[in-house]
Formats: sequence, structure tokens, C-alpha cells
Amino acid sequence: MEADARRPRIFLSYGRRDGAAIAARLREDLTGRGYAVWQDAHDLPEGAPWDYGIEQALATCQAVVAVLTPHAVRRAGPDEIDSVCLDEIAYARFARPPKPVVPVMAEACAVPLIVARLSHVNVCGWQDDPALYRRGLDQLDAELAAAIAGGEQLRASVGRPETWDFAAFLNEKRRGFRGRDWLFAAVGLQSVGSALLILGDPGAGKSAFLAELIERDPGGRILAFHCCQADTPATLEPARFVASMAGMLCARLPGYAEALERTALGDALATAGDGDASSLWETAVLSPLARLTRPFDRGLLVVDGLDEALLAPAGPTIVDVLASRLNRQPDWLCLLATSRRERAVIDRLRGIPTLAIDARDARNLSDVDVYVGGRLAAPGLAARVPASGLSADDARRLVVARSDGNFLYAREALDGLERGLYGLDRLATLPPGLAGLFERSFAQRFPDEDAFAPARRVLAVLLAAREPLSDGQLAAITGLDEAALRRALAMLGAYVSDGGGRFALFHRALADWLADAEDGSWRFAARRQDGLADLLAYCRRWRDVLDTYPLRHYPAHLDEAGALDELQHLLDDRAFAARRASAQEDPFALVRDLRRLATALLRAGKQQALSAMLAAPDT
Repeated sequence: MEADARRPRIFLSYGRRDGAAIAARLREDLTGRGYAVWQDAHDLPEGAPWDYGIEQALATCQAVVAVLTPHAVRRAGPDEIDSVCLDEIAYARFARPPKPVVPVMAEACAVPLIVARLSHVNVCGWQDDPALYRRGLDQLDAELAAAIAGGEQLRASVGRPETWDFAAFLNEKRRGFRGRDWLFAAVGLQSVGSALLILGDPGAGKSAFLAELIERDPGGRILAFHCCQADTPATLEPARFVASMAGMLCARLPGYAEALERTALGDALATAGDGDASSLWETAVLSPLARLTRPFDRGLLVVDGLDEALLAPAGPTIVDVLASRLNRQPDWLCLLATSRRERAVIDRLRGIPTLAIDARDARNLSDVDVYVGGRLAAPGLAARVPASGLSADDARRLVVARSDGNFLYAREALDGLERGLYGLDRLATLPPGLAGLFERSFAQRFPDEDAFAPARRVLAVLLAAREPLSDGQLAAITGLDEAALRRALAMLGAYVSDGGGRFALFHRALADWLADAEDGSWRFAARRQDGLADLLAYCRRWRDVLDTYPLRHYPAHLDEAGALDELQHLLDDRAFAARRASAQEDPFALVRDLRRLATALLRAGKQQALSAMLAAPDT
């Protein structure tokens, strides 16, 4: 590297077992573009201590190209140790000063958390698609130039919209994923048209399929994605959706990012209200994309859970935003979305192709069979099968038969078996349908009202909360003592998925069942209104609590409760605004809250109050 002192110095990190070919190609092409590329196979002196040579090369480089393949990102297992590539990336990221890292996805694999928030170059399938590789090399060249010029500017730069981090959600949905080859093939054949809507009943595996598709990103065609989550209402806000999709497009398409940064659209995306979202989708997303030289034969925008988007408060929804501009997408762009069979979604997207997942379709039943067989063979359940007196085939057939083609049912049944809620010898007595399965599981966990009361309080709060909550937050909001809360969370178990110490309902199907008093399960009903009351009481203590949840969500809860006078008073409170600013909360939150209030006043027919608000000097 000393002989190339005037050339930008690049360290090439890769796994030799499955990344040698792409590493050699990148070294050759980047050298041809003026970089001095250090690769151990070529530049480590013979006989030199290997670890010292790596450390010296990392210390003297200006940027690291991290080639991501399964071997490069492997974690310790029975016959493996952590990949050295992970150590190289960590060394670069935590060096003083840190070294910019540009990840290059060369083969579908889990993106290491340490670089998960960085934009990456996707060249999966590079050997079979020369055009894909050339686009990736051009993007890598641009990313390296920007990284060397500005170091950590590789992260989302000032003026670029902030993207949602869906990593935890996607990882949970992909757990145990198997099969679905026919569905991948169907999506791959979608070479014409502006959209494809995948429909299915609750538990059909729609979100799991999209999570796996996003992970694989075949051909590097996925430009941006969004997951609508009813338990995280901010993901349902149209303006936030547009901003997040734009942020992802910035990371994937340098030409789009440059176009966005040359205008005031970055600020507009940050401050826009939901009423502006449809026009913003056109001006900030569709129009800049249409001006690009055709970057893909078929690029994909992926949106999961359009039915959940309908649960947003009053006003236009993400479904409205997409439906209003479908005919203005570039001809190389396709929207791929999922939804339950909700009439409101189907009607608003009338005319676009649909692909229905039929639970009793032979292909779907085969996928469920493969999934169940894989789970039963895994360590958590494998030892239980011979002890039950059933063969593995008999156990698999019983679970598949009771699931009736529903992935969520199969998953819940297997989780119950794994936790010892019932034995394999009693599989034939499992109730049919998700409601029956939920009822049986809750009846076993909570034998009477006294046992269920604390859990009901937790569930009601989680139904109304606008983001996952920690156990400390739940204790403060519900008023439950530490022991009662710990018991409630332990009894609820996987039904309130714990993502890094935070709790939320694991699936909308459970929320529907908890709120449904018509199916005979009234004993376990939980009222969202009760949870909202608890959250409002907590938020009203914003002056006294250290938690920033009230600063983020107090206005939205007041709007949902219809407490408009209190909402207007809160937004006039300079102390609340100052506290939110000092906590470094979203600087545009007040703008959005004022828009929220104006919309609520119009909805309530309070035009006089709205006029007075707009006439106020500070407004």
C-alpha cells in the first residue's frame, strides 16, 4: 500500500470460503478506478504475523469495503467461531477516528447489526447479471468517494429523511422461515404492471414472506420497504411513510439522493402533515424517480400490512397515498404490497393484479408441512417426539391437520408444545382456529379473574400504546407492583413479544381476539379505552417523569381521546415545548401536532376555535 500512497486506500474484508471470487473481481475493478486496494491474499507479506498485518492495514486505510456473505457474517456455533470479518468491521467502526465502512451484499445473509443502519451496495446474483454488477460497482465507487471525503457522512446525511429501522420486526417474522418457493416464483414473474397485491387471511404468512423477500432481495431490486404495524401507530402515518421510503431511496439510488438534496424537499419531507402525503409522494418520490435514467428493468417498492394502515386515526391513509398515484409510477417500478382480505383495501386498489394465499391450496399446505417438520426436528422439540410415543411423521401430520393451512396457528401450537402447555400425545385435541387456540392457551394460563386482572391491565395498555414499552414504563403506567407485573409478563410470555427489553402484542390477530366480545371469549377481553385512560394519566405527569414517551405521544393520545381543549392547551404550553426540545425529540413534532389539532378541530366542526388558533401570533 505504500507504493500507492497518493491513491485512496481501501481495505477489502471478505470471507474466503464464499467471497473470494467477488473479492478478486472488486479488487481488480476498484484498482482500475484509481483505488489502492489491500487484500490479505495479495498484500499480506509472506511469513508476517497475520493478525498484525490485518491490524496495520486497517489502521492505515481510508475506508473499508465489507463483502457480506454467509461465511463472512457467521456467528459462533458448535463447529464454528465468529467470522474474522466481523472483527474487522468492528475494529473499523470503533477505531479512533472511525473508518467508514461500505457494506456490499454479495450473497443473501443477515446484515450484521453494527452496519445495519448504513446504506449498502447489493450485488446478489452478480455472476449471472453483468448489468447488476456494473450498477453495484458504480454505486460502490460513489459511496467510497463520499465516505473518504466525509467519513461518517456515509450515514444518512443532513437533509435526508430518516428511515424506519424494521430490523427487529423483520427478524421476528422470519423466525423458522421455510418453503414458499412458489410464491417467490410468482413474484419473480411479475415483469409487467405497476403493482401486485398479495392477499391472505390472518396468519397466512404474508409478513413472513415479505420479510424473507427483503432479506434475500433477489437481483438487488428492492429499492425501499415499509411495514405497517398497528401496535406502532407512527408507522401508519402517511407523511412518515413517505419520508422513510424517500430515505431508503437515497441510500439505494445516488442519483435520487442528489436530486433530493438539490431541492427543499428534504425539509418538506420532515415537516409535512398527513394531509400533504399524496402530493408529497408524487413530488418527492415518483417524480425524481421518473427523471432518473432507467436504473432497473424492474425495481420494487415493498409495503407490508396495508390493512393495518387503515387503522390510522382520521385522515388519509397510506392506502390512499398509494392508490392516488399508482398510474404515475415509472414503468420500471412495481409496488408489491400485502393485506388481509379487507374490502376497503381491495376497493381502493381496484384494478391491480392480486395474488391470494389460499390456506387449503396444495402448495400452501406443503409449505406448512415443511415448516412444522423443521420445527419438530429442532432441538426445542426433537426430544419430545419419541417420548410421546408418536413418530415424527405422525406428529407433523397432526399439527398440519389442525392448522388447516394457517402458519400462525402452526407456530402457536408448536410454541405451546415447546413451553409444555400440552403434550404431543394430546395434539388431536387442539381446538381449531386461532380464536380457539388463544382461548385454550389463556384458559390454561389464567384459571380465574384474579389471575387475569393484572394481565388484562397490561394488555389494554399495549393495545393503546404507540410504541413498544419497557417493563419500567409498564409498571409506571399500569400501577402494578414489580412482582405482579413480572408475573403478568411471564404468564403472557411470547404473546407480548419482548424485543430487546420492550413489549408489544405479537400479532394483530391477538389484538382482534382480545377486543372481540362476540366469540364467547368475553372473559379475556381487554379494552383499548382502558389502556388509553392509563396512558393519558401517565402522560399528564410529563413534568415529573424522566421518560420521554409523554413528550412523543401525549398529543396523539389526547387527539384519540377527543380531548381537544386539553390538546390545544398542551400545545400552547411553552414548558412542554421546551422540555421536548431539551430532550432532543423530533424538531418537527410541534408542526405535526399543530396540524393534528387543526384537523381534529375541523373534524369536530370547531371552525371558530381553529380560526382563533391560526390567528395567534406564535402559530
